[in-house]
Amino acid sequence: MNSRRDFLKKVTGQPSTIREEIRREEKIPLNRLNELPDNIIEMIEPVLFPQGSWKIVRNTFYQTERNTEHERHKYVLGEYEDEIFRSFKEHKCLKIIAKEITIKYNLPYSLSYEKVTSLFFNLAAMRICHPREAYNIDKLSTKIINPGHGQI
Repeated sequence: MNSRRDFLKKVTGQPSTIREEIRREEKIPLNRLNELPDNIIEMIEPVLFPQGSWKIVRNTFYQTERNTEHERHKYVLGEYEDEIFRSFKEHKCLKIIAKEITIKYNLPYSLSYEKVTSLFFNLAAMRICHPREAYNIDKLSTKIINPGHGQI
């Protein structure tokens, strides 16, 4: 070290490097949210990405391809899914949305929950929505099993 200044840069620089490493947490990718434990999935609160790369016209989602103006058809809302999608805008968790669909359409809860989570997972994989909270793979109370690769 040539000077006291060099020494101080090295000493004060290390804590920030350690902090950066601690903050660098592996978040679960949107296309793998369905691997979360059920007790976490049911509490997910959907949030929509801003429109721009996607739009919905007559119950059909379209996405604009990167670096082009070309739109492509991606997903058609099925039975009950238009209502479920509207519920995603109301800041409710998936479990509550499923309960409301169960009551409104007189469906078994298991079917409503399956429809709600399926739509959420499909739209999350397409980057149309995401969970309000980011989930750190390492901090989950229940380990996520990745078939063929052991635990994550």
